[in-house]
Amino acid sequence: MKYLGIFFLLLFSSFLLFILIGMFVMGGGDPAEEVIIIMGTILIFLMSFLITQMIYITDILMKRNGTCNRNESYNDK
Repeated sequence: MKYLGIFFLLLFSSFLLFILIGMFVMGGGDPAEEVIIIMGTILIFLMSFLITQMIYITDILMKRNGTCNRNESYNDK
C-alpha cells in the first residue's frame, strides 16, 4: 500500500506540473502539440512507475542487509 501511494503521488504531481507548464509554453490547436502531450503523459506514467520500483528495490535490499531505517547512514556501522 505504501508503494501504491508513492506511485500515485508521483503520477499526480508530475502530471499536474506537466499540464501547468504546458499551459504557458504551448499555444494550442496544433496536431504536433497533441502528440507531445500524449507522449509526455506516457513518459510521466512510466517514469513514476520506475521511480516507485526503485524505491521498492532499495527497501528490499536494505531489509536484506539488516538496515531497516532509511535515515541510517551506511558509515555509522
